[in-house]
Amino acid sequence: MRQSRLTRRVAFGLVSAAFAAALSLCGTFYYRLYRANAAVQSVSLPEEPPPNARFRVLVVAPHCDDEILGAGGYMAMAARRGAHVRVVMLTNGDGFPLAATREYRRIPPSAETFLRFAALRQGETRAALEALGLSRNDVTFLGYPDGGLSHLWSRHWGRLSPRRLRGAQHHPIRTATTRARPMTARTCCAISPRS
Repeated sequence: MRQSRLTRRVAFGLVSAAFAAALSLCGTFYYRLYRANAAVQSVSLPEEPPPNARFRVLVVAPHCDDEILGAGGYMAMAARRGAHVRVVMLTNGDGFPLAATREYRRIPPSAETFLRFAALRQGETRAALEALGLSRNDVTFLGYPDGGLSHLWSRHWGRLSPRRLRGAQHHPIRTATTRARPMTARTCCAISPRS
């Protein structure tokens, strides 16, 4: 009886010590992150000139919503002042399994779930851009693999080694501009949005 109590106390002590150590490491990590962010808060960025009707603004974003977070205010101002604004999405932001699972309540998400999620993200992007004063047609979705741009860039530059996505060399999403092109970084750079 005493032995089992002692064993439980030792086990509880070890678990508590491991939890305290993990909590301490997490706290240290987040404090360092906070300090690094605080160090650049006083950095002043150069101001862009206010857009006018002669301006042509091109915003290139890796995922859906990055364009809004990064340049939403500028795009809205440019659209209000009559500038020509275009947005290019490199991916559809569909490579996030947790979000796809939560949206469609399917564990694990299937290939069809990711395709539906990509269409949903495209619709959200178009709606957000309309709220800023842009047209639904002012966005081009290149449809490159979400979470794979770095790999695509570093290992699949030329036509000889296209990236295979879900068993295909071409993107399966019908609305992707790149649908008929091999998924290589070179084709990504060669695509220009409609003017």
